[in-house]
This record gives sequence, structure tokens and C-alpha cells, in this order.
Amino acid sequence: AMHSEQRRLLFTGIALGLAFMLLAIGLAMFVGNGVIDPIQRLAASMVALGRGRTVPSLPLSRITEFRTLASGFRDMAARLQAATEELEQRVNQATRALVNERDTAEQATKAKSRFLAAASHDLRQPLHAIELFTGTLQRRVRGGRLGPVVRDLAEAVEVMERLFDALLDIS
Repeated sequence: AMHSEQRRLLFTGIALGLAFMLLAIGLAMFVGNGVIDPIQRLAASMVALGRGRTVPSLPLSRITEFRTLASGFRDMAARLQAATEELEQRVNQATRALVNERDTAEQATKAKSRFLAAASHDLRQPLHAIELFTGTLQRRVRGGRLGPVVRDLAEAVEVMERLFDALLDIS
């Protein structure tokens, strides 16, 4: 009889131990899910924020610390989104300003090219005429006392033509 009483008490103890263990496991899973779920949602929101996507709203947790963390994260995400939009506006403004400056520079370059083409044509004709007149003058005063002066004039015209060509090449 004592032996059967001990056995009954042993089985009762084991049954109660198993019941309490199952209750503890269930309670741990319930509490764990209450902690893990908000952390997983926060992690998913951080990944979305890091990839530049819209951050899903975080539900308020029953746990004060998670509520504070979620609130702080929402505020940070909102500030980051506002800063991103402001930065995009600045980049767009700077891009428009650069495009305007580029267009202005291109117009100035075209105007300079047109001016140089006209100047080249308009200046080459008189320069060529001076060169022809100098050649004629050299033939007429050959051996006379104006020979050295005309030779100096011819050299000056030649130097002026080389300088003019170099100037047009540079521009």
C-alpha cells in the first residue's frame, strides 16, 4: 500500500511538473512573441528605410520601451525623409543652374566662333592686300635708297600674318 501511494505521489509530481513545464513554455512563447514581433517589425522598417523605400507604420507595443523605440524610429524616419526631399530639391536646383550656365557658355562659344570667322575674313583681305602692295613696292624700289625700309615693311607684314594665324589657331 505504501508502495502504491509513493507511486501515485510520484506520478502526480511528474504530472504537475510536466504541466508547469508546459505552462512555462507556453508563457515563454507568449512573452517571447510579444518581444520578438516588435523587434522583427522594427528590423523590417530599418531595412526598408535603408533601401530608400517608404517605412511601414509600426504598431504601438504594449511594452513601454518598444513603444518609445518605435516612436523614436518613426520620428527619425520622418526627418530622414524630409532631409532626402530637401536634398533632392537642392540637387534639382543645382542641376538646372548648371544646365543654364552650360547653355550660356555654349551660346558664348558660338558667338565667339561667329565673330572670329567674320574677323578672320574681314582682316585677312586687308592683310593680304598689304602683302601684295608690299611685294609690288619691293620690286619697284629694288636697289634704291628705300629698299631697306620696304624690306623691313615686308618682314613686319610677314610677322603680322604669322601672329594673326597663331591668334586664330589659339582662339
